[in-house]
Amino acid sequence: MSRYENRRKHYRCHNCGTIVGLQDRFCVNCGSRVRKRSIGPLVGVVVILVILLIATAVTRPLPQPYTPTTETSQSSFTSVPAPYIQLRAEVDESGYWTRSDADLPLYNCSVVFRVYNEGTKTAENVVITTLMDGRQMLYPLTISIDPRNQWNLTIVLFLISYDEPEMPHQVSLAASHRESSDATSIWFTVGGLPRRSLDYWNPEVAKLFITPNNVVVKNLLKEISRSYAEEPMWMAIQNWVEDNIRYANDSQVYGGDYWQLPRETIRIRSGDCEDCAVLMVSLYRAAGYDAERVFVITGTSEAGGGHAWVRVEINETYKGVYYGQIEWLPTPGGIIFTPKYAFNDVYFYDLHAD
Repeated sequence: MSRYENRRKHYRCHNCGTIVGLQDRFCVNCGSRVRKRSIGPLVGVVVILVILLIATAVTRPLPQPYTPTTETSQSSFTSVPAPYIQLRAEVDESGYWTRSDADLPLYNCSVVFRVYNEGTKTAENVVITTLMDGRQMLYPLTISIDPRNQWNLTIVLFLISYDEPEMPHQVSLAASHRESSDATSIWFTVGGLPRRSLDYWNPEVAKLFITPNNVVVKNLLKEISRSYAEEPMWMAIQNWVEDNIRYANDSQVYGGDYWQLPRETIRIRSGDCEDCAVLMVSLYRAAGYDAERVFVITGTSEAGGGHAWVRVEINETYKGVYYGQIEWLPTPGGIIFTPKYAFNDVYFYDLHAD
């Protein structure tokens, strides 16, 4: 009997291993129930799975090669988007210090409004609204903006004197169209001169402190001419300042560095070195001295202190003595100061730049 046939006609007891017949339900050796193994259920499961796989393969459609249709090809490569309008609003504040008609510092503040059409279609009947501090600046405007173009409007808001207090302001811009709209706003502060220290100025602001055409300076020059008639003008100006302007330290008067305009120094009849120098140069310029001949000089010492004085080209003889270039307002206590800046109402030089 072959091994296969032997396996088909006998079983082994799972408990003691004794060979028992196919018809035996209990082991003849140990009496345990015989567990007969059969592959029938397993074969059935395998047969069912094979049938399912065959059915799936038969019913699934075969993949078809891709052929682009005319509609897909045109929409992907040749279609053009519909014209559109896209508005964008911008607002900017700009300003600069200049001279007023009275030869005093004046701040010119302007606001620039811009509306861009970043679309591909002309935006007609765009309504522009401008507000300042919540109040309407202009009546609403109706404009048209071509595609990829912009609209600009500049409005001068303020002409602010040097002594006006600082004030915050808000400016708003809105652009409205039935297809697109945008709005924006900015805050800015204007008023008063920048902090009155040369370290915080730009050259254009520094030059504004020399005011030869201010009426107060001109009236003082007339007074000096009458009071010091026997002296040349350059000497009379120096003598008047020495006789009438009392020295006052900024730290004691203002709590820190503070440059006065000539009319302020004339009014209060006091000031420190830079206040006297600014007044003198303004008087020299009002008397007709060329801008190339007279300057305010500022300098620093090795210890870090600051000082200001006047440098003027006289080129005159008085009582047999020739005066060329002179410097007035001697350095305090014999301290040596290195010149740093030289300026008047026309020029500003950074002497360290050389």
